[in-house]
Amino acid sequence: MARRISIYNYKEKIGKSTSAYYMAKALSEEGKKVLMIDADPQCSLTKLSLTMNNNDRLKETVVDLHKAVLKAFEGQPIPITAEVPQRLSDRLLLTPGSSEILKLEITLSFAHKKDNNMKIFGNIAGAFNEFFNKMEEEYDLDYIIIDFPSTMKEISKNLLMVSDYIAIPTIIDLFMNDTFILLIKEFHDLNELRNNMLSKYSDSYYSFPDKQPKFIGFLKQDYLFDKKIENKNIKEISMFTRNIKIIGMLLENEKLRANDYI
Repeated sequence: MARRISIYNYKEKIGKSTSAYYMAKALSEEGKKVLMIDADPQCSLTKLSLTMNNNDRLKETVVDLHKAVLKAFEGQPIPITAEVPQRLSDRLLLTPGSSEILKLEITLSFAHKKDNNMKIFGNIAGAFNEFFNKMEEEYDLDYIIIDFPSTMKEISKNLLMVSDYIAIPTIIDLFMNDTFILLIKEFHDLNELRNNMLSKYSDSYYSFPDKQPKFIGFLKQDYLFDKKIENKNIKEISMFTRNIKIIGMLLENEKLRANDYI
C-alpha cells in the first residue's frame, strides 16, 4: 500500500504547493513511484508542476480529481476506477486539480453530518479513498502526496481522514502559537468526525478506511525565518505535539524532542 502524506495548513501563502511538489520530486528521484494529488481549486500544484517540467498544458486524456470521483457524488451506477494521470517523469505522476471540485462540498457535508445515518452517503464519504486505492493498484505507487486548499472544509476533512500522515508547512514567527492552537482544535474535531464516519460507513461499498492520520512534522519555510526567534519555538512546538499526542495523532516515538518535529 502507498503511504499517503497530506500537506496541510489552513493559512494561505505558506508554501503548501511548493512543499508538496518538492517532496514528491525528491521521493521520485530516490526511486519511489509518486502520485501528486491537487485538491486545491486554485490548482497551484498543477500549474507549478507543469511549469517546472516545461509543459504548457495537460494531456487531453488526463482526468482531474473532480471528474475522478464525480460518479459517486452523482449516484451513478458506474464504479470508481483508476484514471489517467499527467506523467511528469517515469516515477512522478499528477492528478490535476479543478475549480469544479468546490461543487462537491455541499453533498460531502451531508455525508459528514453526525446525525445523518443514511447509508446512501457512505459511498460519497469513501469516494476519495476508493480512487486512491485504485490509483495505488494501477500504477504501483509508493507514495501519494496531497496538496490542500487553505480551508478546513469538507473536502479537506475527508482527505485528511483518509491519509496516513500530515505534514504542516509553517513559518516560525511570533504568531505561530495562534496557528498551533487553531490547528489543535481542527485536529480534535477531525478525530471526532473520523470516529463517527467509521461507525456509520465502515460497511459501505466504498468503505471508509480505519486510518488514524499521524502528524509527522513541520515544514519550516526558511525564506521567512527570523533568526531572532530561532531559539524561542520550543515551548510552542512542545505544546502542539503534546496536544496532538492526546488526540492520538502523534507518531509513536517517545524519543523525539520538540525540534525533531521541524
